[in-house]
Amino acid sequence: MERLALWRKKVEDFLEMALPAPAEPPAVLHQAMRHALRGGKRLRPALVFAAYEAIAGADAPPWVNQVAGAVEALHAYSLVHDDLPAMDDAQYRHGLPAVHRQYGEATAILVGDALQALAFQWLGEAPWPSPHLGLRAVVLLGRAAGSLGLVGGQQDDLSWERQAAGEKELESLYRRKTGCLLEASLLLGGLAAGAGPAEEAWLRRIAGPMGLGYQVADDVLDVAGNLETLGKDGGLDEERGRVTYVTLLGLEGAREKARRLFEIAGREAFPLGERAQGLLEIIAFMGERLEAQREMKP
Repeated sequence: MERLALWRKKVEDFLEMALPAPAEPPAVLHQAMRHALRGGKRLRPALVFAAYEAIAGADAPPWVNQVAGAVEALHAYSLVHDDLPAMDDAQYRHGLPAVHRQYGEATAILVGDALQALAFQWLGEAPWPSPHLGLRAVVLLGRAAGSLGLVGGQQDDLSWERQAAGEKELESLYRRKTGCLLEASLLLGGLAAGAGPAEEAWLRRIAGPMGLGYQVADDVLDVAGNLETLGKDGGLDEERGRVTYVTLLGLEGAREKARRLFEIAGREAFPLGERAQGLLEIIAFMGERLEAQREMKP
């Protein structure tokens, strides 16, 4: 997984350089923002780099680090707000105390607000080859993050607690709550690389099963994992009475569904050969993360 390690370093170097200094007023807010961005798998930034490589057939230039950083900032904002007492009431994230536990609930809300704003600032300030592409990038991320995407999925997640839902409804929720941002990450990398309509359609075909598979795997890990292995609270879905793929299909059924979805995504990426190696590594990583918990008790 050399590419993943390299891409993780690129985005973390950018975040360290671009975030406001910890001592810059308001210091507590800037320290809490850095706390929110500590740790994590950096899969969404990796998808930006992998899509660029797949379309352009070359490493992404340094300015794409900023695009990847914008995606990670937006993802971090969503996690900070997800963890709040009014939402999931999670106590840990990436093996650290959740932001609201470390800095208080009010500051955590402001951290999410600030990171969301910073994501669009970074995206808009990136030196896109043309203003038109920069505008498309901002619109693309905004659409993925809004009420028809990530935030809408979060609302349904809350609304459907302790209510019946079938596989169709659950898939719709997951494709918005998780899939939209994963897809946007791929499309932003493709946009930076000059992808045309056919290439964008190809990236979407990879993103669909990959994003759904990632969230189905999360359902499995919520049951089979623990704080030490996940870096976050486990068992929250059951505690809050949420329908998941585990409740619909059983633990092994959900694991098998995730595996099939990753296989579909891999088959879509495979024909590009070496240019798609980064995408294939990311899909393989998602599958390995799922299988790593097999021996843990449900």
